[in-house]
Amino acid sequence: LQYVTMLGRECPHVSCETVFAEAEWRGSWPVATGQPAPEQPPTLGEFLHQVARLGGHLARKHDGPPGPEVIWRGLRRVFDFSLDWTTYQSLPRPPKGSTCVSG
Repeated sequence: LQYVTMLGRECPHVSCETVFAEAEWRGSWPVATGQPAPEQPPTLGEFLHQVARLGGHLARKHDGPPGPEVIWRGLRRVFDFSLDWTTYQSLPRPPKGSTCVSG
């Protein structure tokens, strides 16, 4: 936790996949931003900003950088969203062109 927090401050421009799995950033990005996950992984700094938001960091003008407690709370939520994303990806998809018909 401390390592990820400090790495995000010291090396914010590296890919978030240096630390996080694809399911973690893809699953939580839409929840944190209200936007679809980007095609390419965001930087570690961008993703940790979203993790901090999920943990309750308000990122106001005079707020300091998010600390370990906020990152910890956000990471707990990231874990849940990654499980959701992984489960959703494993669901069978209906064939293209099929329509749902209620009985």
